[in-house]
Amino acid sequence: MLRRILYISCAAEGTTEQALRQIIATAQLKNRRRDLSGVLAVGKGLFAQVLEGSQADVGETLARICGDSRHGDIRLVLDVPTRTRIFDRWSMALLVEEAAGELAHAVRDDRREATDLIDHLRDLLARDPLYWSSGLRTLALAA
Repeated sequence: MLRRILYISCAAEGTTEQALRQIIATAQLKNRRRDLSGVLAVGKGLFAQVLEGSQADVGETLARICGDSRHGDIRLVLDVPTRTRIFDRWSMALLVEEAAGELAHAVRDDRREATDLIDHLRDLLARDPLYWSSGLRTLALAA
């Protein structure tokens, strides 16, 4: 049995694109070693991250994130057992999109369901890059 979580946190003030690239590069290496998959969405001052993998590895990774000063006010909004992965092609994808940020705020404020945000992220990654909106930037390396 696998575990899927979604947390939403406030990005530390002054988080740069270079810092995001470093976060993703590190996450991709660590996640490959631990057989974790997922996506990190950034928008409107929030991080929204889905992690999938073994119970222990997801838990250890979440604990490390909770101690990371680049995150504030971390809220675990989904924590479910699952048999399948949604983001199985990605050791960690990065999506920077305003709509994802708006959805993350709505989920944090209990105005939308966590699954709405997960579905949105899944749909973005499933699209052909030629059809991505001009407001979407990504750094997504396959696992």
